[in-house]
Amino acid sequence: MGLILRLAALASAPPLLCFSQFHLGTQVSQFIHFKTRTLSLYNQTNGKTPFCKGVLARPKDFSKALYIFDIGQNDLAIGFQNMTEEQLKATIPAIIESFTTAIKKGARFFSIHNTGPTGCLPYLLKSFPATPRDQYGCLKPLNNVAIEFNKQLKQKISELNKELPYSLLTYVDLYSAKSHLITKAKNLGFVDPFDYCCVGAVGRGMGCGKTIFPNGTELYSSSCQNRKNFIS
Repeated sequence: MGLILRLAALASAPPLLCFSQFHLGTQVSQFIHFKTRTLSLYNQTNGKTPFCKGVLARPKDFSKALYIFDIGQNDLAIGFQNMTEEQLKATIPAIIESFTTAIKKGARFFSIHNTGPTGCLPYLLKSFPATPRDQYGCLKPLNNVAIEFNKQLKQKISELNKELPYSLLTYVDLYSAKSHLITKAKNLGFVDPFDYCCVGAVGRGMGCGKTIFPNGTELYSSSCQNRKNFIS
């Protein structure tokens, strides 16, 4: 099996970067460090030690690897909490430019996932109950932004395929797949697609798997028992 590297996190420039220390720029820097250290160790041993043969990527693997980018959802979801629809749309070119910079690092094969219907995320639906909904019950302004983001991302990938003739960038439409899953959820055996399998977190400002101490009492938020019935 070949080398597969997956990058997924915030891609945008400040101020949104403060949400996560593992934004795309950081991940690219970590990858370059990983590649440099790997090649150095491989060259020191000529790749002949059992450790190198069984664990380390070979120099030729980096150019042949499949690099997977999952981009957009965090940027849009976080931005929506502080921006209007139009303000958020204005950030799209900067997000895609960050992604473009990451692409031009010498790799050749890419699988690029577009962003899903971010406006259907349960925690955002619960956080913005007064925001207009679309015909399926998702946040209409945020899904409008997601659709525009995917349009610009697809266009950029088309341009990069022409600009980088020795590379292959494949655009993967997760938006359509996830939309189908959400709109057909009950027919597919799931419960409410706008609910999530997490006990204790809703309305308390805490994420699943986290512990808080309201009024000195320990409260742990765990996943529900019937996990297979939930999309989220």
